[in-house]
Amino acid sequence: MAAIAVARAYCRLTSIVICAAASLLMCAPVLSAAKLTTLHAFCSKLNCTDGETPYAPPVADSNGVLYGTTYTDGVNKAGVVYALTPKGAKFTYKVLYRFCLSGTCTDGSVPATALTIDIHGNLYGTTSHGGAFDGGTVFELMPNAGRTHWKHVTLYDFCPSQLSPCPDGDSPSVV
Repeated sequence: MAAIAVARAYCRLTSIVICAAASLLMCAPVLSAAKLTTLHAFCSKLNCTDGETPYAPPVADSNGVLYGTTYTDGVNKAGVVYALTPKGAKFTYKVLYRFCLSGTCTDGSVPATALTIDIHGNLYGTTSHGGAFDGGTVFELMPNAGRTHWKHVTLYDFCPSQLSPCPDGDSPSVV
């Protein structure tokens, strides 16, 4: 409840989407008080297959679709990239990509930062673990023409020398 109180106070100042207490909330600021609307309650599906713990706020495309990440999920325990698409006064939630926690997966795991979106609708982000050297990755997700399938490409693996400390950094995350 403390997170919700902080969210209400912050909403009085700005209209922003925030993460609080495992839910994504949208603020509608008013002079006297803020109205919070839950866009999606994470971990609402059996075994949290929809993801849980959204650390970073989502980004919006020109159509109002919100894209974000969760730190973990109930399937692979490695996080997801999701989309929240406006449908009238509500939003439809969809998992676009599910990261893998296995040692044989090189796509990265546990995304803990906000995504960036380019003018073509490609999404860019980082993972704090996994990748070729388990120091995290920089990734790109590219949609097909109908935006029904997203292709994952690892652009960079952190800590290639496996020295401590890593000369290029490792484990990017929200501060």
